[in-house]
Order: sequence, then C-alpha cells, then structure tokens
Amino acid sequence: MIRNGKFNRARLMLLAFFAVSMLISISASALPPSEIITCKGCILNQDSIDKFTTWVKKGSAITLTGPAGYTIYSWSTGETTQSINLKIDSSRVVTLYLNGNKVKTVQINLTSPVISCELVASEIKLDATFLTVGERRPVSVDFKENKCPDAVLSWTVDGGSSSGLIIEDSHIEKTWLIVKSKPIDGKNPIIRFKATCGGQSVEKTLMVTIGENSKPTIESLSTTPATPLSHRKVVMNCDKCFTGAGTRDQGDYIAEFIVRVISLDGKFDKTFTQPFGKDNIKPISVSVGSNLENDVYKVEARIKDSRGAYSEIFYDTIFVNFGNTDKDVPYVRLKEPIVCIGLECVFDTQETEDNDLVLSRSFEVKTVSGKFEPLFSVVTGSVCTAPVCRTVFRETGQKEVRIRMSYIRNGKKSDKYSEKFVTVCVGCANNNIQTSAAASYSAPLAGQVQPTAPVAAPPSTAVSGDDCAGYRCKSAPGIGGFALIAILAILSRKIKK
Repeated sequence: MIRNGKFNRARLMLLAFFAVSMLISISASALPPSEIITCKGCILNQDSIDKFTTWVKKGSAITLTGPAGYTIYSWSTGETTQSINLKIDSSRVVTLYLNGNKVKTVQINLTSPVISCELVASEIKLDATFLTVGERRPVSVDFKENKCPDAVLSWTVDGGSSSGLIIEDSHIEKTWLIVKSKPIDGKNPIIRFKATCGGQSVEKTLMVTIGENSKPTIESLSTTPATPLSHRKVVMNCDKCFTGAGTRDQGDYIAEFIVRVISLDGKFDKTFTQPFGKDNIKPISVSVGSNLENDVYKVEARIKDSRGAYSEIFYDTIFVNFGNTDKDVPYVRLKEPIVCIGLECVFDTQETEDNDLVLSRSFEVKTVSGKFEPLFSVVTGSVCTAPVCRTVFRETGQKEVRIRMSYIRNGKKSDKYSEKFVTVCVGCANNNIQTSAAASYSAPLAGQVQPTAPVAAPPSTAVSGDDCAGYRCKSAPGIGGFALIAILAILSRKIKK
C-alpha cells in the first residue's frame, strides 16, 4: 500500500469501502427477523411466539406467508416458498420450519357457515306508566342485533284496539304511543316489544294504566324556615301537590309552581314562579325573597302540570318574624392557609354565605399602639371592602388582622357584626399562620407562581442478547462510527502529504 512513503490511492479507496461495508453489516446483523406469520383470507390469533390459530369457513381459500428474514422455508404441505396457498375443507395443522431449526404451527379450525344471532334488548322505555286519554308519548327500547342484520322488530298491545292504545310504527326501535280511550274491558293494557332472528327471539313487556285527565291540586304549603330570620331567604314549599294524573310519578309532572305574596296593606304585591322539568327530583318550592318586613302576608299559590292545566288557587297566610338573635350575623369564612409573598398578602372571604343579603366587610391591622387601622387594596387603591382583599404591608413581621362582617338590610348596615382574627407573618421564611379556623386549602392564592417540576429524561429501552426481539438493540461490538471517521481522517492527511 505504501510505496516510497506514498499511499496507493486505489488501495486506500478500497480500504474505506471495506470499512463502511463492515459497519453496515454489523448494524444490520443487530436487527432480528420478524416472527409473525400472516394470512390473506383469514385472521390469525397469535397464541405464543410460535403458535397461531384461525377459524375459517369450509371451502375457503387462504394464503399463509412466513416471516421475512429467513433463507430456508419448509412447510408441512411440501412447499419451500415463503408463501403457500391452501383451500380449507377440514380442520388441520400446518407447520413451518425456518432455517431448518425454528418451528411455527398454525391451527386451522373449521367454522359452521351458519352465523348465530345474539339479540339484546333493554327494558321498554316509557316516561309514564299512568297515561291519560289524548296523550301521545314516545316509547322505545335499546336494541342490539349482534351478527344478525335481518332481525324483525314488532310492537303490539294485548287486546289490540280495544285496549285504547295505538302504536304509530310497530317495526322500529323508537316509536310513539297514542292513547285513544280507556280500555273497553277495564284491564290495564300490556305493551310488548319482540325481535326475532335466525330462530331466536327476545321479548320485553310493560303494563300501563289509563285514566281520565283532571286538574292538578294543592293540599298544603309550608315555609322554610318556619320562623325566618332576617339573614335567611323565605322559601315557599308545596308539601302536598298532585298532578292531574293523581301522583307526580305517573307520567304527568308539575311544570310550574307560582306563588303570589301580598302584604296586608297592599304595598308589597309580587308573584314568584319556579319552573320544573319532567326529571325533577327536588322538592317543589320557590324563593319569595329575603327582604320582607315583619308582617303578615297573604299567599296565593297555584301549580301547572305538564299538560298545561292549572290547579285551583290555594290560599294561605304566613307570618314573617325577623328575630334579632346571635345567629343573625354572617359567619366569616376565610380561605386558609394565607401565603404572603414579600410584603403582599391576600385575604379571601368569598366563601362566606351572604344568604341573599348584602354584606358589609372591613379588613384592619393592629398597630403598635394597639389600635386597628384599615387595610388598603392594591387593586383599587382604596380601603378593602370586596370579598378578596389584596394588600401590601409597610414592614415585615407578625401582623394581627381583624375581619368584620355584618348584613345590610333595606340599605341600612346592621349594628350586629361578626369578626375573625388571624395572625400572619409578613416577609417571614416559613409564613406561619395562627388562626382559629380549621379549614385549609391546597390551591395557590392569586398571584402565586407554582414552581415547574423538572422533566426527567426518559430511560433507555436498548437491550442486548436474547431480549432484542421487539426492542431497539444495542450495536454489536466492532468498529464504531466515530472510530471509522477517525481512521478516514488520518488517511486523508496521509494523502495530502
């Protein structure tokens, strides 16, 4: 290769070509051949790495193809090609030998050409079992025709037209039920849904009652609370309300509760309406305000059912007596723990219940002289009166903060109030808090910045040896890419010389 201190250029290029070929060969040898047998005309289930199973119809033609990457293919049928064609007339086992040592088997099972039906149907869905004459209601089932697209559906009613019921379309899953009249024989009709397919069937039934429609009725009312305090809203409850169908759960439902409240002097006269849906499970009630004066009020109540029928007016009288008790003040609820960032702290009282009244709030800090002075909001620049007080203290250290709240009734602030004291450490390292409140919250306060967690590097999935199948394998020992580059660089310098 070296003559008189000079390289033979042709031999140098041959050496470089040999080195690159060897690296490519080493990299390719690290990739194992595929271990999957594929099938055209069937679906193979791989039971293990060397065993496969399939189910095909008698007379079917399929093509089995062995895994790529092998040099010798030997099938138990006698073929030595990678793919073979088979016509299946009976169940059998086909074996494939790869490179003379690896063995794979395919179990071919014969299935019947008759596909069995699997019919599944839910219970009959009807939003009422008590029906009244003149109604038209949707009726349905949830039906699944698994492996049976030709299922026949049918709706029927025992007694036919004498039952008083008519099915609009009797051959679909979702249809309409019309109530024409009460049953002639006086018996409760039975609705039937049936689906048939391939000699199998599924049937569902539902019994209903048919009656004449009538007006809804109110039998009694009550208030919540029985003797309302000034910080509680007054709620009228319809304790015994019935629809025209007789009870609330028999198809018809209460659609509206209407209450008119009138003071004896006539100065207060207001109507309150609360709508309800057919799926309502809450008590029938309506709020009639929270700023009523101490007085006796006349009440006129009505309900409307889902058919649009109104009940007769139910008359009642309520006595509103606002007490002046210790409970007649708001209970201060402060979100804790309080975290101060530097000199800035946030006091959040949004969870304090106002009971439909206006709240008066004050936030004050205790000075060195023992007096309390108001805190100012960094948002508005004025004294804190909003539910959230974001403030900045003038200096660090322990600070005692007093929060007071009272109700405002008819535009006048109450002389009764509640208060809460909390101690915060402004500018302290641990921000320790001393407070009587027991509640704590993990959510960050406004203005805080949550630290970003470091993202860990994903672990390597490279393996070596027999575990290479299905993974990115490590390169086999040999000349690495960097080593080859270094060799070529040295040879290049020799050429230039």
